[in-house]
Amino acid sequence: MKPERHILVFVDWYLPGYKAGGPIRSVANLVKVLGKDFQFSIVTSNSDFGSVTPYTEVPSDQWVEQEGARVIYLSPENRNRRYFQQLIAACNADVLYFNSFFSYRFTLLPLLALKLKRMRHKVVLAPRGMLGEGALKIKALKKHAFIRIAKAMGLYDEVTWHASTALEETEIKRIFGNRSKVVVARNIALPDVSADARSYEKKPGEARFFFLSRIALKKNLKAAINWINKTKTGHAVQFDIYGPVDEAAYWNECQALIQNTERIHIQYKGELPYHQVGPTLQHYHFLLLPTFNENYGHVIVESFVNGCPVVISDQTPWRGLQAKNIGWEFSLAEETNFLQVLENCIEMDEPTFQKMSEAATAFGREAMCPPADVECNRLLFKNA
Repeated sequence: MKPERHILVFVDWYLPGYKAGGPIRSVANLVKVLGKDFQFSIVTSNSDFGSVTPYTEVPSDQWVEQEGARVIYLSPENRNRRYFQQLIAACNADVLYFNSFFSYRFTLLPLLALKLKRMRHKVVLAPRGMLGEGALKIKALKKHAFIRIAKAMGLYDEVTWHASTALEETEIKRIFGNRSKVVVARNIALPDVSADARSYEKKPGEARFFFLSRIALKKNLKAAINWINKTKTGHAVQFDIYGPVDEAAYWNECQALIQNTERIHIQYKGELPYHQVGPTLQHYHFLLLPTFNENYGHVIVESFVNGCPVVISDQTPWRGLQAKNIGWEFSLAEETNFLQVLENCIEMDEPTFQKMSEAATAFGREAMCPPADVECNRLLFKNA
């Protein structure tokens, strides 16, 4: 059966890349579950996040098939407005889908190509949490200046906004007005589930925490290090950090904190390829992620599915965790609550942890690709 529509996607990084985390998974999961309904063509860069070395697995600057989609991996010299004009004209897509708000290369330039050439296309844009208050406070002057200029140019006047949550819908309308066309369609989660069973006990006084995300101010790793260093219990506490270094200066500040650690074992474990996420999480007890903003948080779902309760900020869509016995979420101003929970996690015994772990796994499996979320995403593109 012929697909209903042709969707041309612009995203900074895509498979086989993995270092950008959630944005890659968001698009890859859309392709996986909606590939029978729509034809997806994806325009992306020819290297992974934080790298200038081209992929060896795929050629650059030509269309190739990649896990259910047609993908072109652009070299730096072809990431320009003129080339995007040619691509858009040649593809004759029904809908253009942008997977970032502030991306210069893969959102701003293609949108400018449309506007300057007066090309009439249906456009869907997913801000991916970039318009949240916590996100906008980082480099605030630069971001607000960009928004003012973009609004003055009318760059987003005819865009359909893809909000992942009702909260993100509110954030979009707060900036672009209540008349903005916003469709709420939750991200589709297809986490890597490990088949390995846990083979060790959760003993009081011992705990293994992990952080898995880009190392950048937005993810608030410094707070995690500070708080876990302030816990009073034991020497058998481990905190392992996974993820690519996005902001080197920020990482230097984190390393300085780690070097002053005396009791807690804190290690940077490097980048974690996606196929290793499930098996790796099986060796931990809790996710610690006091993020400033997440419009979804794929790592949170991956943590649940692999039996790890979470300790996170209240700046994500995941709320009411304590009532579900799957974790805790607090305001970032509530340091005392974070510290108390970390102490409780460390002192937790095996039966208590096992109940939380089983509840987290069950909750995570329910959150994986529910039919209602799939239908909302299908309608987003069908009705754009």
